[in-house]
Amino acid sequence: MAQGVLVKIENAGEIDWTNNVVRSSGSSPSPSDSRDRSQRIATLEAATATAAENLMKTVQRVTLSSAKTVREASRSNAVLRQRVNELVQRFTIRDTRSMSDMSVEVDLQLPLTDDILALFMPAKTGHGAWSLDDIPRSPLSLLPWPECREIPDGVELVTPSQGLLAYNGKPFTSLIVDASQLSLQAALLPRILNEKGEEVYGVSYLSREIAIQSGLVSYAPSLTAAKKNARAGSQPLVICGVRVAGTHPTDIVVSANDAVLIHAAAKSNNFLRQCKVVVVIGS
Repeated sequence: MAQGVLVKIENAGEIDWTNNVVRSSGSSPSPSDSRDRSQRIATLEAATATAAENLMKTVQRVTLSSAKTVREASRSNAVLRQRVNELVQRFTIRDTRSMSDMSVEVDLQLPLTDDILALFMPAKTGHGAWSLDDIPRSPLSLLPWPECREIPDGVELVTPSQGLLAYNGKPFTSLIVDASQLSLQAALLPRILNEKGEEVYGVSYLSREIAIQSGLVSYAPSLTAAKKNARAGSQPLVICGVRVAGTHPTDIVVSANDAVLIHAAAKSNNFLRQCKVVVVIGS
């Protein structure tokens, strides 16, 4: 993507939360005799080693959840710490450059999905229950219909327990949560909560296999970019977060009504299980 959500880690690298990857660079000066093949190889290896150190520093700064970062999660667990070290070594080299001063620069990249996400993902997922009700709602605003108001001819109210379709009668293809006005931080294991603190989306509502492959959410820098995201599909349900929660503010709280609507829409087409969730995050 030309435009994404990037978090720069000073003197280390960057976290690309739109594509769920971390990147880093490293350099090494060239020896005086740069024509010697073994010296050129040694220079490349030194630059790669520096880039790998920076990659580790960047991975350590990745926020896992509202409770901890990778560094905090592995600080007191030697086995987990060693496993993270091993996984970081599975980087790919994105680019190498010979500079005008004969030094060498190397760019590395590592996905946050697959092995790293699997390392921190709970073994049991997808056990959450739908939170629905039978309160009729307006088909346009999707707000509860006042009991004292007469229902006009031709208007059919929406009942969440029966599922929720878009205005054109088609199932919603995804969920977009606009948190651009909130002080939200991106994370590997974010959650959407209702106002009681109950999980509306997170590990309780997804397929572990799909989440490991694609990540729980994709972060977008604007609502326009979110709607163009491949996860969004043609008919996203768009709701706004009301506040953030957590020691690390990575969890989004939505209104009680929106929490019900999310589950009602997912009942008709379970996009939550498929991790088809895009979050608009402010700069």
